[in-house]
Amino acid sequence: RFRNVTGVQTCALPICPLLAFTSLRVALSAVWTVHVLVMAVYFLRLLALSGVRARLLRLVLLVVYLYSPVAMAYFFDTDWVTSAISWSLYPVIVLHLHRAVMGGAARHFWASAVGLSLLMAFWILNAHAGYIAPMVLVLVIYTVVVAPLDRRVYACLVAAAVMCAAATAGYLYSLAHEALLLPPGTALERGGLTPGAFVQSALSVGRQSRRGPFLGLALWIAFAVGAVRSRHWQVPHLRGCIIATISAVMLACAPQAVAAWIAPSGAGLFRDPAFFFALLLGGATLQSLVDTPPTPAEWRRHDARRGSAGATDDRDRGTQPARLLRSSRHAAVLSPPGARHRSRTGACRRGTDTWLARVPVAASG
Repeated sequence: RFRNVTGVQTCALPICPLLAFTSLRVALSAVWTVHVLVMAVYFLRLLALSGVRARLLRLVLLVVYLYSPVAMAYFFDTDWVTSAISWSLYPVIVLHLHRAVMGGAARHFWASAVGLSLLMAFWILNAHAGYIAPMVLVLVIYTVVVAPLDRRVYACLVAAAVMCAAATAGYLYSLAHEALLLPPGTALERGGLTPGAFVQSALSVGRQSRRGPFLGLALWIAFAVGAVRSRHWQVPHLRGCIIATISAVMLACAPQAVAAWIAPSGAGLFRDPAFFFALLLGGATLQSLVDTPPTPAEWRRHDARRGSAGATDDRDRGTQPARLLRSSRHAAVLSPPGARHRSRTGACRRGTDTWLARVPVAASG
């Protein structure tokens, strides 16, 4: 760590090597640029994972994310370098955790475990301990909701946690040692938020709400609409966003006696992960407004394909290639025409019926 003469922390570990070649201002600007690019790239990947396909909508959500009160406060309004690093690496952690639990652990067990442990260790060592605690708790809730009930997946997560704890053992020991040096009965008088704070921040923008849970009234409404849609609960990632946001809002309003154990720097910090996951689900809901619903003609063609597939199944039962072809027809036909929405921006999303129908043909040919 590097501290100036006033004792205020002005530089974190990733910046220190650059100080040998340039000034603190240039080094800090270089680190900020890299972190903003990383958080932008991975947030766009999370938007794609959430089903946001319209380019204009992705651009709008990216601007909301990069110029949110959270990012503005850490990157421009304060000198909390470690908090900015914690926030900028959050989409990286979320995306790699999702990849690990949704197939990575099953296919590449040790590669996923080692990768997650190194990524989490780098995040913890360069983050603010009081700020990262609520973010990790919400991340655990998201992971448990998204992860399938598979012993191999949970074994991978446990192995990654053990290796991460071993890599950060010295840092965690120093934190515990410093905490024990505090006088007995020391209390951190940092209260949380109230439900009225979320309502007030959604209805007003000003200096008093620069560190409030500001997301915007439109996106909060989009989140509320998306949270009650049954199809969002069927997608693990979107279901995790819903549960993580609701949990973060409830924890942000937790009493001080509870917050002292789960968020030493204040329960109000739960507003940041609540903003993050609510923005992802709100984007998925707004995408449904951009999509054009299927027309009656598309429904008629869909019904006609169902009838033709049923008639063909009676003729080609028996052989393995025929069964593969029959399963591909069902995958292509039984999905409703809404599975291939046409965006009003002119872009067309390739539905699952396109690539599913090719695999059995190649296997049987």
